[in-house]
Amino acid sequence: MEKTKDTRRDFLKLAGTLCFTGYFGLSPFKLFGKPGLSEVEARFYEKISGGKIRCLLCPNFCVRASGETGQCRVRENVNGTYFTRVYGNPCVIAIDPVEKCPLFHYQLPNPAFSIATAGCNLFCHYCQNWAFSQKGPAETKNYSLTPRTGN
Repeated sequence: MEKTKDTRRDFLKLAGTLCFTGYFGLSPFKLFGKPGLSEVEARFYEKISGGKIRCLLCPNFCVRASGETGQCRVRENVNGTYFTRVYGNPCVIAIDPVEKCPLFHYQLPNPAFSIATAGCNLFCHYCQNWAFSQKGPAETKNYSLTPRTGN
């Protein structure tokens, strides 16, 4: 049996996430489950002829046939209905210092809560999130964090 060497950083990341989930009443066992891709219908699109759709979420206005994904890699046309594949599946959950966020020249005493999903339709050369923004949700490690519904 091969042993894996855990780093101090991995341990602290796991401990911080477990504390975070306990603080907000989330079950860490559900959070670290093996999530599938979301089956939630996307918003901001219109159906056009031939089972195609036009995405209205960003300035690209992607037109996609059935079975195709958008340029962002997170929305998919399934038989004329557009689905988002990242709803409730963030790949980043972190508490970071504000200086790390894209807010330069700030030194606030409190950290910032960061949450993000895979996929982006921009290709910025200076992107600090390139490791997950240029991948689809099937290529990233995601957390199952579906929002509560109802009262």
